Amino acid sequence: MLLDNERNRHRDRMNALLAAYGLDTDDPRVYLLKGNPAASIRGLAHEQGADLIVMGTVGRVGIPGFFIGNTAEEVLQTTSASVLMVKPTGFVSPVTPRPVA
Repeated sequence: MLLDNERNRHRDRMNALLAAYGLDTDDPRVYLLKGNPAASIRGLAHEQGADLIVMGTVGRVGIPGFFIGNTAEEVLQTTSASVLMVKPTGFVSPVTPRPVA
């Protein structure tokens, strides 16, 4: 019951995001996967024969997180597909050049 509720909550949130694009989780082009994010992305890309993986990314934790984010870093290092990483509008890098005094 708890697992079903959580699955439904995630599906509903995904559908809310997809609605702006005329899609939902019933569309065969949409995948809502359970598991380790990097492994799930990599596995689906391999299964589908994808040449390109497009990911949204916000760096948060550790050195890789300064640049692209841990999940994106792991996908980049463990797939043979090309990876395009997109930062959200207004993203400000935690590693910014400082003016020289």
